[in-house]
Amino acid sequence: MTITKSTINKNYQEILKQNPGAEFVKVDLHVHTPASGDAQRKDKYNFKFNIKDVPASLESANQLAEKIVDGVIRKGIRLIAVTDHNSPSIPHPEHLADTWYQLLKKKAEGKALSVLPGVEISTDDLHILVILDPREDEPAAYSAHRINFLLQDCGFTLDDYGDYRATGMSSLFDVLQYIEDLSTSCIAIPAHIDGGKKAMLAVYKGPSNVFKKLLNHPNLNVVEVVRHTTPARKKIGKESVKDYFEGRRDENRSPIAFIRNSDGHSIAEIGKRFTYIRMGEPDFWSLRNALESPETRIRMQSDYKPDEDKTRIIGIAFSTGKKWSYIAFNPSLNCIIGKKRTNKSTIIDLILYGLDRFEDEEKDEQEELIKKKYSVNVFIAKGSEVICYSRDREGNPPSIFKYRDGSFTLAEAKPDMELPRKYNHQAIEELFSQSTKLVDFLDKHVFVDKKIQSFLDDRNKYLERVKSRNFENCASDMEQLAKACQQLFDERKKHIKPAFKRYGKKLFSVRITKGKWAGTEEQNFRDKATVSVLVDSKYKPLTKLSTGERNAAMMVLLMNQGAFGPLIIDEPEQHLDVKSITGMLAPRMRKLKTQQQIICVTRDEHILVSGDAEQVIVTQSEDKLKVITGDVNNKEIQKHILEIFEGDRCALLEKSRKLGRILE
Repeated sequence: MTITKSTINKNYQEILKQNPGAEFVKVDLHVHTPASGDAQRKDKYNFKFNIKDVPASLESANQLAEKIVDGVIRKGIRLIAVTDHNSPSIPHPEHLADTWYQLLKKKAEGKALSVLPGVEISTDDLHILVILDPREDEPAAYSAHRINFLLQDCGFTLDDYGDYRATGMSSLFDVLQYIEDLSTSCIAIPAHIDGGKKAMLAVYKGPSNVFKKLLNHPNLNVVEVVRHTTPARKKIGKESVKDYFEGRRDENRSPIAFIRNSDGHSIAEIGKRFTYIRMGEPDFWSLRNALESPETRIRMQSDYKPDEDKTRIIGIAFSTGKKWSYIAFNPSLNCIIGKKRTNKSTIIDLILYGLDRFEDEEKDEQEELIKKKYSVNVFIAKGSEVICYSRDREGNPPSIFKYRDGSFTLAEAKPDMELPRKYNHQAIEELFSQSTKLVDFLDKHVFVDKKIQSFLDDRNKYLERVKSRNFENCASDMEQLAKACQQLFDERKKHIKPAFKRYGKKLFSVRITKGKWAGTEEQNFRDKATVSVLVDSKYKPLTKLSTGERNAAMMVLLMNQGAFGPLIIDEPEQHLDVKSITGMLAPRMRKLKTQQQIICVTRDEHILVSGDAEQVIVTQSEDKLKVITGDVNNKEIQKHILEIFEGDRCALLEKSRKLGRILE
């Protein structure tokens, strides 16, 4: 039965409503309220709490809080932190209830804005932002109490609250210690390190041992800059700030994240500077974990690029009857997990079926879907172009529809779009088994160059000519064949360095060896390749690697942005050992997913945790395909991860207890 255009349009709209996992959202983590003395002026909030008329002042504060929330939402900001000067954001030192954090949080309920509690603490050295976990199981007022305790530890009095000039009696490192002593999780952020006299880069103008101690503090993973050029262009000694910080950071810690915030003291100022942070739900734990993965989850305004340039599967709609179900995919790393026999691989089978991308050896899977009478719509996009491949339950070839002017119409021609391909271990392993076949693999999946393809076509053309004459009486063609072989060899050599630079940290060493380019054997006219992989600081040829290492190297080589569209992998851990996953595959996934969509069925927690999956799809049932989805930082998703991979909380704690000795 043909799937109607109205059904396709409806399915597309439903997929857009589904949870796509973590997305980049605008975040401003340095926001002042009238609790900061310098934000009360007429040119700022124009508000001062009147302690003699508390009811009227509270009414005005509520109205202003609503204006702040609405103004922030209009600017597209999804998460803010209230960070008043040396204050738990109380309206007045003599009125300790109803903090500005509480007012803003209440006004933001049910709206597209999350609010976190925090404070900006002034020390003799510099200013530091402290953002607290608001803890769902506690009243919002508890956060204000904790900030009160922190400020008291730092030596501030009630008279100091809201005064940016007050410095308490503590150093920066004292504050960091007091943060550790709080009975809740916190994020510490040295504020505006490149702005003003009390800025880190002004106080410590050159190389200093302070940096190493500070940058490796357990609560510190991020710094705030005013200018987006500071990390790359400003110098500490002879190094850029970014390189200097990275060089002093413990190698087992993530790189320091650089973010920009508004330091806004009025509605107009909030959001003037902000940072894009990739999160599922904008909350404290999503923020904290994102700050520990700056390479993939943090972007300044100047660095942010939407994921629209790469070919990506938006989602699939599928049905075995009248009712349709929907799954949305993230443009980056999608991990499909579930208990045994819960239809995990069915999801990628439906993608391949809808796109008619099954290989010959996978026809059994296709027949199984037809037998179960699956209909499927696969929505795929590149840039602003959206295409739907629609396949009915009878197994007829897919119909292709293009989204135009708000609806799908039958496409006039096949779209020029890189379609997904599934990683086929057996087929790739065969290509790696011979040095001549390895060259073909490099041409197709690593070099991916039009000039190489042109010279390859020339070589093949002349090779066919001389073969047809049994390599006799064809001097002119032999001369042209040798010339094409030389051009092909030279072009391949040119591409080795730039092509393999994409894989990072000199992971591969590649050598192309000339063929004989003479004689009467076809193999004489084919170059050979040898690939070595960096393992434990030494290069090992593929042939000398363990099975797990070799299989990981094969997968990593295949993960080459630009060679094709989304990459689909079904349980790669079947062919790998854990060390190869964590040491080679997961780092490549983290790097590649910013340029290429990956959809991976896995039974190994290291791929989704070390790979930092933006979308986790949990299959729920043995009888039919039923899923829940969310970012790896989503609390409900984490409960499923724990149950599937560890059994329960006690098992995880027991593992941590028994292995704790080697982790210290």
